[in-house]
Amino acid sequence: MQTIVMPLPAFKIRVFVVDDHPMVRTGLAAAIGAQADLMLVGEAEDGREALAMIPVLQPDVVLMDISMPRLDGISAMSQLRQTMPSTKFLMLTSSGEPVEVRRAMTAGANGYLLKNASAADLAQMIRNAHIGRRVFAPEVAEAMINATLEP
Repeated sequence: MQTIVMPLPAFKIRVFVVDDHPMVRTGLAAAIGAQADLMLVGEAEDGREALAMIPVLQPDVVLMDISMPRLDGISAMSQLRQTMPSTKFLMLTSSGEPVEVRRAMTAGANGYLLKNASAADLAQMIRNAHIGRRVFAPEVAEAMINATLEP
C-alpha cells in the first residue's frame, strides 16, 4: 500500500474575527482552524477592540460583523482601511439587505457574507478575498441584482 503525503501550504492566510457573540466567534475559530491554509490570529468582540488589535496583529483577512455595540463593523473597517489598505475585509452578518450591502461596499469591504454560510464556503470566500476577488453570499448577490432590476 502506498502512502500519499499532502504537502503543507507554503503560507497560511492570517484571519481575524470580530463579532459580539462568543458562540459565533467560537464557531468561526473552529471553521478556520480546520483549514490547513488558514490561521486564526485573533478575535475581538466589537469595533473598538478591533481597532486596537488588528493593526498590531496584521491579519490578511478580517471577518467583521456589522451590528456590534460600542462601534459597528462598517465604522471600524472604515477607520482601519486608512492605515491597512492591503488587508481584506469581509462583512459577516445575518442581513443581506441591499442598503446595508451598498453601505459596506462603499466603505471598502471586499465582500459580504451571511452567517448561514457553510464552513467550506466560508473558507473558500476567505481564500478568494485574499487573492483580491470580491466575494458575496449567493443570496446577497441575488438581492443586489433584484434591487438593481426593480423599477
